[in-house]
Amino acid sequence: MRNELENVCLLCGKQMIDRTGSLNMSNNGGNDFKIRHKEHIIQNAIGGRLKSDTILCESCGSDLNVAIDVDFLNILSSFTEKMKPVINKERNGKSKNRINGLHIPSNQKILYTHNKVIPKKPDHKICDRLKTITLYARVEAMKGFRKAKIKELITKNSDYENYKIQEVTEFDYDDLVSLNFSEGVSDFNQKWSLGFIKIATEFAYLNGVSRVDLVRTLDLQNNKLIDTGNVFPYFPIGVFDLAYENSRHLIEDTFPSHTLILFTSANETGTFSLFCYVELFSTFQFYVLLNDNYGSEIHEIYSQKATKNEKTELNIETYDYKELISLASDLEINPSEFTIDQIDEFRHQLILAFENKQSNYKVDKGATLEKYISILSKNIAMRDCNKIDSTNTFSELLPAKYILEFDEETTICLLLESKEYLNDEGSINIKRYRTKFVESDGGHGYKTMSTPIEIMKCLKRYDAHIRQYCHYKFDIFAKYTNELL
Repeated sequence: MRNELENVCLLCGKQMIDRTGSLNMSNNGGNDFKIRHKEHIIQNAIGGRLKSDTILCESCGSDLNVAIDVDFLNILSSFTEKMKPVINKERNGKSKNRINGLHIPSNQKILYTHNKVIPKKPDHKICDRLKTITLYARVEAMKGFRKAKIKELITKNSDYENYKIQEVTEFDYDDLVSLNFSEGVSDFNQKWSLGFIKIATEFAYLNGVSRVDLVRTLDLQNNKLIDTGNVFPYFPIGVFDLAYENSRHLIEDTFPSHTLILFTSANETGTFSLFCYVELFSTFQFYVLLNDNYGSEIHEIYSQKATKNEKTELNIETYDYKELISLASDLEINPSEFTIDQIDEFRHQLILAFENKQSNYKVDKGATLEKYISILSKNIAMRDCNKIDSTNTFSELLPAKYILEFDEETTICLLLESKEYLNDEGSINIKRYRTKFVESDGGHGYKTMSTPIEIMKCLKRYDAHIRQYCHYKFDIFAKYTNELL
């Protein structure tokens, strides 16, 4: 583990100091130090709020931004460009992203830029049946393109002089526009993997994992982050996760969100494999193996909204006493702590709690799972009582047809997994999330398995299933981002 007094840069290993202390160090002849840098663990450009000045020095922070962040964020830009009005960024810069894509009905290559879908280059299509000529070009290029193209066509065929001319300078953004996620990106796999490696490594370092223990992601000899074939996709190998992922976009109030989980899974040798689960926008889900032979157990989780909180005004002066009590309940403030003579202080505390709630982006994954388990149990009970059929939807959003397809063994696994998530006192055991699942042992029993280790074992065997699942997640997120426009 990292020494609490250790204050060295993750990448270069040099001692870090505040900028205010650098002058004194220089005057005393010290030069083997680096200036602290406030690093976003999840990049600011995608709404990351978790940051620390104990991770990287200024120069290494700048180097990693150029070497990894720029490429990684460009890959994600086909989604983040559409989310600009709602993304939870601490600061906004001018975007220069221009995303390639295709307008499917016309088969025209397009560019998505500044919330507009425009033709990538001038082109034309002739429909002899309708006697039309459709011209595709940007607004600033259309006049010159039309003049030259129509002249050229009429020279070849005088009949075209009687055709109706249609100009298209912009396409409507709808489901008939496809933006390229990876196509045309050189070294896509490496750029994509290094983005997740950077996030995972910084989160581990933030939570006390030492540089020497980050053997699968950090090259100490060359002071750089490395890809050792240690990044692999998550997919729901257990039935609980399968049901959850099928409906979480309907259940979660905080969709889409970012989640990081640093944890260990026991090896047969008595040591542990150290993993970091990285999930961006509730969609891009990967494990990063940090160490195959880690010495102790660890579990840390961070989850946050990726979008801005909606700001609403609180006109508390208009609230009567009953409304104040109701608001206090929502804000988890105990009214009995205030006497009637302290009504002004009561209102003041309500205002402070309301403002704090509006500025809080953290997500309580335990509360989310507790809500899901409650809904799931109710849905299964309704199914077993024949109160639903495949033509309707359950009262609380789960797709009825999906649950109806579960056989008895699958349903038992689902209920067992739900039970395993609950501690003796009934609270959620968050340490199971994305780390373990329940599986039938082939007989009449069930066993608990390590999620990342079992996924690693069957990556090739389930390649088609993984691709299908990833496409499903992309489609859900794409529909969400499309609705923002």
